[in-house]
Amino acid sequence: MCSLDGAAEVECVLPVSYSGLSGGSHVFVVRAVDAAGNRDESGASFAFEIRLPVETTLISAHPTEELTRDTSAAFTFAADQSTASFECSLDGASFSACSSGISYAGLADGIHTFRVRAVDPWGEPDASPASHSWTVDTTPPEVQNFSISATTNSITVSWVTNEPATTHLLFGVGSLLNQQVPETATYQTTHTLKLVGLTSNTTYSVLAQGHDRAGNPYTFVVRTIRTGR
Repeated sequence: MCSLDGAAEVECVLPVSYSGLSGGSHVFVVRAVDAAGNRDESGASFAFEIRLPVETTLISAHPTEELTRDTSAAFTFAADQSTASFECSLDGASFSACSSGISYAGLADGIHTFRVRAVDPWGEPDASPASHSWTVDTTPPEVQNFSISATTNSITVSWVTNEPATTHLLFGVGSLLNQQVPETATYQTTHTLKLVGLTSNTTYSVLAQGHDRAGNPYTFVVRTIRTGR
């Protein structure tokens, strides 16, 4: 009669094999029974351990965007073995003990890579750590080559940014900036807008602004111009 891990005994013929066993400790017990039904009550037992490779899963990563102006980051993760511990690494640093929910602050501009690996109770780490890479960008676009010109009833404004950015223009009569050209949803380095239907011989103020792909806003100085007579 055979039993594995305390299960009910069943008739068996040696050798006995088992498959699909979980990782951890197991105990196999075998008892002899003679033709008259007499059992060997002491039986024989064999204890053994199965060490399965531990696997790491990255559950969540903040920020989720590949490009962000957020200088902080946080991660949650898990392993397929409840007794596993974890080691983390940021930007190629040596792995060190960590726990799910680890966070970082004050990250510099540039590319960052977070890696985490589970470690089984015997000290064997996951050979394929989970990872997440992203880029921090806290620098706003620079406005260059700004120009403005006017006709009798129109104003043309153009400028260049040193990186792809959205286009948004505020304008108004005199010093007011109470009207706008809605911000674009596209990112480009060359920006040109033409305001039409304006009043002749009138001073207008304009303000160019927008943001880059990381969300960094830019705003140029207010410029004024007078339409023709």
